[in-house]
Amino acid sequence: MAIRICHSHRYQLLSPGLAIIIRPRTGTYAADLIKMLKLASYNDDVEIFQTVDKGRGLRCKKDLAAGTIVGKEQPFCHVISQDMMSSYCHSCVLRQPKLYKCSKCKVIMYCCKSCQAADWPWHKYECKSIIHLGPNIVPESIRLLGRVAYTISQGQYQVDQFNSLMSNRDLLEKTRINSIMDGVALLKQYLSVKSAVNENEIIDIISRVTCNTFTICNSEMQTVGIGIYLGLSLVNHSCSPNCSAAFDGKKMQIHMIARAEAGDELLISYIDPMQELRSRQHQLETQYCFKCICEKCMDNGESSCNSVMTSIRCPKQTCKLPTPLDSFRISKLCPACGYLVDESFFLELDKFCNRIDEIITLGYEKANLKDLKRLFTEGKQRLGKFHVLYIRVLENLMDACINSQHFTEALEYAKRLEEPYYKLYPDNYPTTGIHLMKLGKLECYLGNFQQAVNSLGKAKDILRISHGQGCSLIDEINQMISI
Repeated sequence: MAIRICHSHRYQLLSPGLAIIIRPRTGTYAADLIKMLKLASYNDDVEIFQTVDKGRGLRCKKDLAAGTIVGKEQPFCHVISQDMMSSYCHSCVLRQPKLYKCSKCKVIMYCCKSCQAADWPWHKYECKSIIHLGPNIVPESIRLLGRVAYTISQGQYQVDQFNSLMSNRDLLEKTRINSIMDGVALLKQYLSVKSAVNENEIIDIISRVTCNTFTICNSEMQTVGIGIYLGLSLVNHSCSPNCSAAFDGKKMQIHMIARAEAGDELLISYIDPMQELRSRQHQLETQYCFKCICEKCMDNGESSCNSVMTSIRCPKQTCKLPTPLDSFRISKLCPACGYLVDESFFLELDKFCNRIDEIITLGYEKANLKDLKRLFTEGKQRLGKFHVLYIRVLENLMDACINSQHFTEALEYAKRLEEPYYKLYPDNYPTTGIHLMKLGKLECYLGNFQQAVNSLGKAKDILRISHGQGCSLIDEINQMISI
Protein backbone atom coordinates (compact mmCIF):
# COMPACT_ATOMS: atom_id res chain seq x y z
CA MET A 1 0.00 0.00 0.00
CA ALA A 2 1.26 3.47 -0.81
CA ILE A 3 1.78 5.85 2.06
CA ARG A 4 1.94 9.64 2.22
CA ILE A 5 5.17 10.96 3.33
CA CYS A 6 5.14 15.03 3.13
CA HIS A 7 3.30 12.70 11.44
CA SER A 8 -5.70 13.27 24.62
CA HIS A 9 -8.69 14.64 23.38
CA ARG A 10 -10.38 13.11 20.38
CA TYR A 11 -12.37 16.19 19.46
CA GLN A 12 -11.03 19.64 18.71
CA LEU A 13 -13.24 22.73 19.01
CA LEU A 14 -13.70 24.94 15.97
CA SER A 15 -11.08 27.67 16.04
CA PRO A 16 -13.02 30.98 16.06
CA GLY A 17 -10.63 32.79 13.75
CA LEU A 18 -10.60 30.12 11.03
CA ALA A 19 -12.58 31.21 7.99
CA ILE A 20 -14.18 28.99 5.36
CA ILE A 21 -13.91 30.12 1.76
CA ILE A 22 -16.28 28.14 -0.49
CA ARG A 23 -16.02 28.54 -4.27
CA PRO A 24 -18.17 27.62 -6.00
CA ARG A 25 -19.97 24.78 -4.15
CA THR A 26 -22.14 25.09 -1.04
CA GLY A 27 -24.62 22.94 0.87
CA THR A 28 -23.30 19.55 2.00
CA TYR A 29 -19.85 20.48 0.74
CA ALA A 30 -19.69 23.39 3.18
CA ALA A 31 -20.99 21.13 5.95
CA ASP A 32 -18.17 18.67 5.21
CA LEU A 33 -15.64 21.46 5.56
CA ILE A 34 -17.03 22.46 8.95
CA LYS A 35 -16.73 18.85 10.10
CA MET A 36 -13.11 18.77 8.95
CA LEU A 37 -12.38 21.99 10.81
CA LYS A 38 -13.48 20.42 14.08
CA LEU A 39 -10.82 17.74 13.83
CA ALA A 40 -7.58 19.71 13.68
CA SER A 41 -6.56 22.56 15.95
CA TYR A 42 -5.69 25.04 13.22
CA ASN A 43 -3.88 28.33 13.62
CA ASP A 44 -6.36 31.22 13.64
CA ASP A 45 -4.41 32.88 10.83
CA VAL A 46 -5.04 30.18 8.20
CA GLU A 47 -8.19 29.46 6.24
CA ILE A 48 -9.63 26.69 4.09
CA PHE A 49 -10.34 27.63 0.48
CA GLN A 50 -11.28 25.99 -2.81
CA THR A 51 -8.26 25.89 -5.11
CA VAL A 52 -8.51 26.21 -8.88
CA ASP A 53 -7.33 22.67 -9.67
CA LYS A 54 -6.52 20.78 -6.43
CA GLY A 55 -9.78 20.76 -4.50
CA ARG A 56 -9.69 22.07 -0.95
CA GLY A 57 -6.56 23.64 0.51
CA LEU A 58 -5.17 25.84 3.28
CA ARG A 59 -3.79 29.35 2.93
CA CYS A 60 -2.56 32.22 5.08
CA LYS A 61 -4.90 35.01 6.12
CA LYS A 62 -1.87 37.17 6.93
CA ASP A 63 1.94 37.00 6.72
CA LEU A 64 3.31 34.11 8.78
CA ALA A 65 6.89 33.44 9.84
CA ALA A 66 8.88 30.22 9.47
CA GLY A 67 8.35 28.04 12.54
CA THR A 68 4.66 28.91 12.92
CA ILE A 69 2.49 25.91 13.79
CA VAL A 70 -0.24 25.61 11.15
CA GLY A 71 -2.24 22.87 12.88
CA LYS A 72 -2.05 19.77 15.06
CA GLU A 73 -4.21 16.70 15.36
CA GLN A 74 -4.59 13.23 16.88
CA PRO A 75 -5.12 10.37 14.40
CA PHE A 76 -8.47 8.93 13.35
CA CYS A 77 -6.78 5.51 13.22
CA HIS A 78 -3.12 4.49 13.46
CA VAL A 79 -0.86 1.44 13.76
CA ILE A 80 2.79 0.82 14.59
CA SER A 81 5.08 -0.38 11.80
CA GLN A 82 6.00 -4.03 11.86
CA ASP A 83 9.69 -3.49 12.69
CA MET A 84 8.91 -1.03 15.51
CA MET A 85 6.29 -3.06 17.39
CA SER A 86 8.74 -4.20 20.08
CA SER A 87 10.00 -0.67 20.75
CA TYR A 88 6.98 1.66 20.59
CA CYS A 89 3.73 1.68 22.53
CA HIS A 90 0.83 1.08 20.17
CA SER A 91 -1.29 3.71 21.89
CA CYS A 92 0.92 6.72 22.69
CA VAL A 93 3.44 5.88 19.92
CA LEU A 94 6.43 6.70 22.12
CA ARG A 95 9.58 4.61 22.50
CA GLN A 96 9.43 2.94 25.89
CA PRO A 97 12.05 0.90 27.80
CA LYS A 98 9.47 -1.71 28.79
CA LEU A 99 6.38 -2.81 26.91
CA TYR A 100 3.65 -5.29 27.81
CA LYS A 101 1.98 -7.58 25.27
CA CYS A 102 -1.77 -7.89 24.98
CA SER A 103 -2.57 -11.00 27.02
CA LYS A 104 -4.74 -12.42 24.23
CA CYS A 105 -3.08 -11.77 20.85
CA LYS A 106 0.49 -11.53 22.24
CA VAL A 107 1.36 -9.11 19.39
CA ILE A 108 0.21 -5.57 20.14
CA MET A 109 2.21 -3.95 22.96
CA TYR A 110 1.57 -1.10 25.40
CA CYS A 111 3.62 0.83 27.93
CA CYS A 112 0.91 0.91 30.64
CA LYS A 113 -2.68 0.00 31.42
CA SER A 114 -3.87 3.52 30.62
CA CYS A 115 -2.54 3.27 27.07
CA GLN A 116 -4.04 -0.18 26.67
CA ALA A 117 -7.44 1.13 27.80
CA ALA A 118 -7.19 4.12 25.43
CA ASP A 119 -6.51 1.79 22.48
CA TRP A 120 -9.20 -0.75 23.41
CA PRO A 121 -11.99 0.72 21.20
CA TRP A 122 -9.90 -0.40 18.19
CA HIS A 123 -7.94 -3.34 19.54
CA LYS A 124 -10.93 -5.27 20.89
CA TYR A 125 -11.86 -6.07 17.27
CA GLU A 126 -8.32 -6.20 15.90
CA CYS A 127 -7.24 -8.66 18.61
CA LYS A 128 -9.58 -11.37 17.31
CA SER A 129 -8.34 -10.87 13.74
CA ILE A 130 -4.70 -11.21 14.79
CA ILE A 131 -5.45 -14.40 16.74
CA HIS A 132 -7.42 -15.74 13.76
CA LEU A 133 -4.40 -15.46 11.45
CA GLY A 134 -2.05 -17.19 13.88
CA PRO A 135 1.68 -16.46 14.30
CA ASN A 136 2.10 -14.35 11.15
CA ILE A 137 2.26 -10.63 11.89
CA VAL A 138 -0.10 -8.82 9.54
CA PRO A 139 1.44 -5.94 7.50
CA GLU A 140 0.73 -2.49 8.90
CA SER A 141 -1.25 -1.47 5.81
CA ILE A 142 -3.80 -4.25 6.40
CA ARG A 143 -3.91 -3.56 10.14
CA LEU A 144 -4.67 0.10 9.44
CA LEU A 145 -7.39 -0.82 6.94
CA GLY A 146 -8.81 -3.19 9.52
CA ARG A 147 -8.98 -0.50 12.19
CA VAL A 148 -10.73 1.86 9.77
CA ALA A 149 -13.18 -0.88 8.74
CA TYR A 150 -13.99 -1.75 12.37
CA THR A 151 -14.48 1.92 13.21
CA ILE A 152 -16.91 2.37 10.31
CA SER A 153 -18.81 -0.86 10.95
CA GLN A 154 -19.35 0.09 14.60
CA GLY A 155 -20.50 3.60 13.69
CA GLN A 156 -17.86 5.20 15.90
CA TYR A 157 -17.01 8.91 15.94
CA GLN A 158 -15.73 10.82 12.90
CA VAL A 159 -17.00 8.27 10.36
CA ASP A 160 -18.77 11.00 8.36
CA GLN A 161 -15.58 13.02 8.29
CA PHE A 162 -13.61 10.01 7.02
CA ASN A 163 -16.19 9.53 4.27
CA SER A 164 -15.70 13.15 3.18
CA LEU A 165 -11.98 12.53 2.42
CA MET A 166 -10.93 12.49 -1.22
CA SER A 167 -10.71 8.92 -2.54
CA ASN A 168 -9.94 9.07 -6.30
CA ARG A 169 -11.71 5.72 -6.43
CA ASP A 170 -12.62 5.88 -10.12
CA LEU A 171 -9.05 6.60 -11.15
CA LEU A 172 -7.57 4.00 -8.81
CA GLU A 173 -9.97 1.34 -10.08
CA LYS A 174 -8.87 2.09 -13.65
CA THR A 175 -5.14 1.99 -12.93
CA ARG A 176 -4.73 -0.31 -9.90
CA ILE A 177 -7.71 -2.63 -9.90
CA ASN A 178 -5.59 -5.76 -9.36
CA SER A 179 -3.86 -4.38 -6.27
CA ILE A 180 -7.20 -3.09 -4.95
CA MET A 181 -8.83 -6.52 -5.32
CA ASP A 182 -5.80 -8.12 -3.64
CA GLY A 183 -6.35 -5.71 -0.77
CA VAL A 184 -10.03 -6.62 -0.64
CA ALA A 185 -9.18 -10.33 -0.38
CA LEU A 186 -6.56 -9.76 2.33
CA LEU A 187 -8.85 -7.51 4.34
CA LYS A 188 -11.73 -9.99 4.12
CA GLN A 189 -9.40 -12.68 5.46
CA TYR A 190 -8.22 -10.37 8.24
CA LEU A 191 -11.71 -9.30 9.30
CA SER A 192 -12.46 -12.52 11.11
CA VAL A 193 -15.29 -10.95 13.09
CA LYS A 194 -18.55 -10.48 11.22
CA SER A 195 -18.60 -6.92 9.95
CA ALA A 196 -21.27 -4.69 8.48
CA VAL A 197 -18.71 -3.50 5.91
CA ASN A 198 -19.42 -4.99 2.47
CA GLU A 199 -17.07 -5.35 -0.50
CA ASN A 200 -18.10 -2.05 -2.07
CA GLU A 201 -17.40 -0.27 1.22
CA ILE A 202 -14.05 -2.06 1.51
CA ILE A 203 -13.02 -0.74 -1.90
CA ASP A 204 -14.08 2.74 -0.81
CA ILE A 205 -12.04 2.40 2.40
CA ILE A 206 -8.96 1.23 0.48
CA SER A 207 -9.29 4.16 -1.93
CA ARG A 208 -9.56 6.75 0.85
CA VAL A 209 -6.80 5.24 2.98
CA THR A 210 -4.45 5.02 -0.02
CA CYS A 211 -4.80 8.74 -0.72
CA ASN A 212 -4.81 10.01 2.87
CA THR A 213 -2.34 7.99 4.94
CA PHE A 214 0.60 9.72 6.61
CA THR A 215 3.83 8.12 7.74
CA ILE A 216 4.25 8.67 11.49
CA CYS A 217 7.88 9.45 12.33
CA ASN A 218 9.83 9.92 15.52
CA SER A 219 11.78 13.12 16.16
CA GLU A 220 14.68 11.77 14.09
CA MET A 221 12.40 11.22 11.07
CA GLN A 222 12.53 7.42 11.38
CA THR A 223 9.29 5.69 10.38
CA VAL A 224 7.39 4.45 13.43
CA GLY A 225 3.91 3.82 12.03
CA ILE A 226 1.16 5.04 9.74
CA GLY A 227 -2.07 6.90 10.45
CA ILE A 228 -5.08 8.77 9.11
CA TYR A 229 -5.33 12.46 10.07
CA LEU A 230 -8.68 13.72 8.84
CA GLY A 231 -8.30 17.47 9.37
CA LEU A 232 -4.68 17.82 8.28
CA SER A 233 -5.42 15.86 5.08
CA LEU A 234 -6.66 19.20 3.72
CA VAL A 235 -3.06 20.34 3.21
CA ASN A 236 -2.03 19.95 -0.45
CA HIS A 237 1.25 18.81 -1.96
CA SER A 238 4.30 20.53 -3.43
CA CYS A 239 7.76 19.10 -4.14
CA SER A 240 9.01 22.48 -2.91
CA PRO A 241 6.85 22.87 0.22
CA ASN A 242 6.65 25.75 2.69
CA CYS A 243 5.53 23.42 5.52
CA SER A 244 6.57 20.07 6.95
CA ALA A 245 5.10 17.54 9.36
CA ALA A 246 6.55 16.59 12.75
CA PHE A 247 5.20 14.28 15.44
CA ASP A 248 4.95 14.25 19.21
CA GLY A 249 4.13 10.59 19.72
CA LYS A 250 1.08 10.08 17.52
CA LYS A 251 0.07 13.77 17.50
CA MET A 252 0.85 15.33 14.16
CA GLN A 253 1.92 18.96 13.86
CA ILE A 254 2.49 20.93 10.68
CA HIS A 255 5.12 23.67 10.94
CA MET A 256 5.89 26.36 8.42
CA ILE A 257 9.51 26.02 7.20
CA ALA A 258 9.43 29.19 5.12
CA ARG A 259 7.88 32.61 5.49
CA ALA A 260 4.51 32.95 3.72
CA GLU A 261 2.56 36.04 2.74
CA ALA A 262 -1.18 36.56 3.07
CA GLY A 263 -2.96 34.50 0.42
CA ASP A 264 -0.13 31.98 -0.02
CA GLU A 265 -1.22 28.35 -0.01
CA LEU A 266 0.32 26.16 2.71
CA LEU A 267 1.88 23.01 1.26
CA ILE A 268 3.69 19.90 2.42
CA SER A 269 5.46 17.21 0.40
CA TYR A 270 3.60 13.90 0.32
CA ILE A 271 6.82 12.15 -0.73
CA ASP A 272 10.56 12.49 -0.20
CA PRO A 273 11.33 15.60 -2.31
CA MET A 274 14.90 14.43 -2.92
CA GLN A 275 14.00 12.16 -5.82
CA GLU A 276 14.57 12.75 -9.49
CA LEU A 277 11.64 14.19 -11.43
CA ARG A 278 10.41 10.97 -13.07
CA SER A 279 10.37 9.11 -9.75
CA ARG A 280 8.42 11.90 -8.03
CA GLN A 281 5.89 12.17 -10.84
CA HIS A 282 5.41 8.40 -11.02
CA GLN A 283 4.86 8.08 -7.27
CA LEU A 284 2.39 10.97 -7.16
CA GLU A 285 0.42 9.84 -10.23
CA THR A 286 0.31 6.20 -9.08
CA GLN A 287 -0.79 6.87 -5.51
CA TYR A 288 -2.51 10.26 -5.53
CA CYS A 289 -3.73 10.37 -9.14
CA PHE A 290 -2.34 13.78 -10.06
CA LYS A 291 0.59 15.21 -11.98
CA CYS A 292 2.53 17.72 -9.94
CA ILE A 293 3.13 21.06 -11.65
CA CYS A 294 4.86 22.80 -8.76
CA GLU A 295 7.73 25.21 -9.33
CA LYS A 296 10.33 22.51 -8.71
CA CYS A 297 8.77 20.07 -11.16
CA MET A 298 8.55 22.69 -13.91
CA ASP A 299 12.16 23.86 -13.55
CA ASN A 300 14.38 21.98 -16.00
CA GLY A 301 17.26 24.45 -16.22
CA GLU A 302 20.82 23.11 -16.38
CA SER A 303 21.45 23.93 -12.71
CA SER A 304 17.98 22.98 -11.43
CA CYS A 305 17.48 20.21 -8.87
CA ASN A 306 15.80 18.08 -11.53
CA SER A 307 18.87 18.32 -13.77
CA VAL A 308 21.65 17.88 -11.20
CA MET A 309 19.93 14.88 -9.58
CA THR A 310 20.49 12.95 -12.83
CA SER A 311 23.89 14.42 -13.71
CA ILE A 312 26.57 12.02 -14.99
CA ARG A 313 30.26 12.64 -15.52
CA CYS A 314 32.12 12.83 -18.81
CA PRO A 315 34.15 9.58 -19.11
CA LYS A 316 37.26 11.45 -20.24
CA GLN A 317 39.68 11.38 -17.30
CA THR A 318 40.93 14.93 -17.89
CA CYS A 319 37.37 16.33 -17.91
CA LYS A 320 34.80 14.53 -15.67
CA LEU A 321 32.34 17.43 -16.00
CA PRO A 322 28.87 16.48 -14.67
CA THR A 323 26.09 16.92 -17.25
CA PRO A 324 22.33 16.24 -17.01
CA LEU A 325 21.65 12.73 -18.27
CA ASP A 326 18.90 13.61 -20.76
CA SER A 327 20.94 16.24 -22.58
CA PHE A 328 23.97 13.90 -22.65
CA ARG A 329 21.84 11.11 -24.15
CA ILE A 330 20.56 13.41 -26.89
CA SER A 331 23.86 14.99 -27.93
CA LYS A 332 26.25 12.17 -26.93
CA LEU A 333 28.79 14.97 -26.58
CA CYS A 334 30.37 16.42 -23.45
CA PRO A 335 29.51 20.15 -23.56
CA ALA A 336 32.88 21.06 -22.02
CA CYS A 337 35.46 18.99 -23.90
CA GLY A 338 33.46 17.68 -26.87
CA TYR A 339 34.19 14.05 -26.02
CA LEU A 340 31.93 11.73 -28.05
CA VAL A 341 30.31 8.71 -26.41
CA ASP A 342 28.37 5.83 -27.99
CA GLU A 343 25.36 3.83 -26.82
CA SER A 344 27.55 1.33 -24.96
CA PHE A 345 28.48 4.10 -22.50
CA PHE A 346 24.83 4.51 -21.52
CA LEU A 347 24.23 0.75 -21.35
CA GLU A 348 27.10 0.39 -18.88
CA LEU A 349 25.79 3.38 -16.93
CA ASP A 350 22.30 1.82 -16.72
CA LYS A 351 23.80 -1.45 -15.44
CA PHE A 352 25.72 0.46 -12.78
CA CYS A 353 22.63 2.36 -11.65
CA ASN A 354 20.63 -0.88 -11.49
CA ARG A 355 23.38 -2.38 -9.33
CA ILE A 356 23.08 0.57 -6.95
CA ASP A 357 19.31 0.10 -6.78
CA GLU A 358 19.68 -3.60 -5.95
CA ILE A 359 22.17 -3.03 -3.13
CA ILE A 360 20.45 0.04 -1.68
CA THR A 361 17.14 -1.84 -1.61
CA LEU A 362 18.75 -4.28 0.85
CA GLY A 363 19.31 -1.46 3.37
CA TYR A 364 22.60 -0.64 5.07
CA GLU A 365 22.16 -3.37 7.69
CA LYS A 366 22.01 -6.14 5.07
CA ALA A 367 24.19 -4.65 2.34
CA ASN A 368 27.85 -5.67 2.29
CA LEU A 369 30.08 -2.78 3.38
CA LYS A 370 32.68 -3.66 0.74
CA ASP A 371 30.00 -3.57 -1.96
CA LEU A 372 28.89 -0.12 -0.79
CA LYS A 373 32.49 1.14 -0.85
CA ARG A 374 32.95 -0.16 -4.39
CA LEU A 375 29.78 1.63 -5.46
CA PHE A 376 31.07 4.81 -3.84
CA THR A 377 34.46 4.60 -5.61
CA GLU A 378 32.89 3.91 -8.99
CA GLY A 379 30.10 6.40 -8.38
CA LYS A 380 32.59 9.23 -7.90
CA GLN A 381 33.84 8.55 -11.44
CA ARG A 382 30.46 8.08 -13.11
CA LEU A 383 27.93 10.27 -11.29
CA GLY A 384 27.73 13.93 -10.33
CA LYS A 385 27.93 14.78 -6.62
CA PHE A 386 24.22 15.71 -6.62
CA HIS A 387 23.08 12.54 -8.43
CA VAL A 388 20.40 11.00 -6.24
CA LEU A 389 21.83 7.46 -6.48
CA TYR A 390 25.28 8.67 -5.46
CA ILE A 391 23.67 10.39 -2.46
CA ARG A 392 21.84 7.17 -1.50
CA VAL A 393 25.16 5.30 -1.58
CA LEU A 394 26.69 7.92 0.73
CA GLU A 395 23.73 7.69 3.14
CA ASN A 396 23.96 3.92 3.35
CA LEU A 397 27.74 4.02 3.75
CA MET A 398 27.49 6.53 6.58
CA ASP A 399 24.85 4.49 8.41
CA ALA A 400 26.71 1.21 7.82
CA CYS A 401 29.91 2.70 9.21
CA ILE A 402 28.11 4.06 12.27
CA ASN A 403 26.49 0.67 12.78
CA SER A 404 29.90 -1.04 12.64
CA GLN A 405 31.48 1.73 14.80
CA HIS A 406 33.81 2.96 12.03
CA PHE A 407 33.16 6.54 13.09
CA THR A 408 36.04 8.23 11.24
CA GLU A 409 34.83 6.82 7.92
CA ALA A 410 31.24 7.66 8.82
CA LEU A 411 32.27 11.28 9.37
CA GLU A 412 33.84 11.44 5.91
CA TYR A 413 30.61 10.35 4.24
CA ALA A 414 28.49 12.58 6.49
CA LYS A 415 30.51 15.63 5.41
CA ARG A 416 30.03 14.75 1.74
CA LEU A 417 26.25 14.72 2.26
CA GLU A 418 25.96 18.21 3.73
CA GLU A 419 26.16 20.12 0.44
CA PRO A 420 23.66 17.88 -1.44
CA TYR A 421 21.17 18.14 1.42
CA TYR A 422 21.33 21.94 1.39
CA LYS A 423 21.04 21.96 -2.40
CA LEU A 424 18.26 19.41 -2.92
CA TYR A 425 16.01 19.76 0.12
CA PRO A 426 13.93 22.90 0.79
CA ASP A 427 15.33 25.41 3.29
CA ASN A 428 14.78 24.35 6.92
CA TYR A 429 13.70 20.86 5.88
CA PRO A 430 13.76 18.47 8.88
CA THR A 431 15.87 15.84 7.09
CA THR A 432 18.69 18.36 6.71
CA GLY A 433 18.49 19.31 10.38
CA ILE A 434 18.61 15.67 11.48
CA HIS A 435 21.64 15.05 9.27
CA LEU A 436 23.51 18.06 10.64
CA MET A 437 22.80 16.82 14.16
CA LYS A 438 24.18 13.40 13.24
CA LEU A 439 27.24 15.09 11.73
CA GLY A 440 27.74 17.13 14.91
CA LYS A 441 27.50 14.01 17.07
CA LEU A 442 30.20 12.28 15.02
CA GLU A 443 32.47 15.33 15.22
CA CYS A 444 31.92 15.55 18.97
CA TYR A 445 32.67 11.86 19.50
CA LEU A 446 35.90 12.14 17.48
CA GLY A 447 37.04 15.21 19.43
CA ASN A 448 36.43 17.79 16.68
CA PHE A 449 34.64 20.06 19.15
CA GLN A 450 34.78 23.34 17.23
CA GLN A 451 33.35 21.72 14.11
CA ALA A 452 30.76 19.94 16.27
CA VAL A 453 29.53 23.21 17.78
CA ASN A 454 29.17 24.66 14.28
CA SER A 455 27.25 21.65 12.92
CA LEU A 456 25.02 21.38 15.98
CA GLY A 457 24.29 25.11 15.83
CA LYS A 458 23.13 24.80 12.21
CA ALA A 459 21.05 21.76 13.13
CA LYS A 460 19.41 23.67 15.98
CA ASP A 461 18.52 26.59 13.71
CA ILE A 462 16.67 24.23 11.37
CA LEU A 463 15.05 21.95 13.95
CA ARG A 464 13.54 24.73 16.06
CA ILE A 465 11.69 25.74 12.86
CA SER A 466 10.77 22.27 11.57
CA HIS A 467 10.10 20.60 14.95
CA GLY A 468 9.48 23.50 17.35
CA GLN A 469 11.52 25.05 20.13
CA GLY A 470 10.24 22.51 22.68
CA CYS A 471 11.40 19.49 20.70
CA SER A 472 13.53 16.98 22.64
CA LEU A 473 16.21 17.20 19.95
CA ILE A 474 16.78 20.87 20.82
CA ASP A 475 17.35 19.91 24.47
CA GLU A 476 19.79 17.21 23.37
CA ILE A 477 21.72 19.68 21.20
CA ASN A 478 21.86 22.23 24.02
CA GLN A 479 23.30 19.60 26.33
CA MET A 480 25.98 18.60 23.81
CA ILE A 481 26.97 22.20 23.13
CA SER A 482 27.25 22.96 26.85
CA ILE A 483 29.61 20.04 27.54
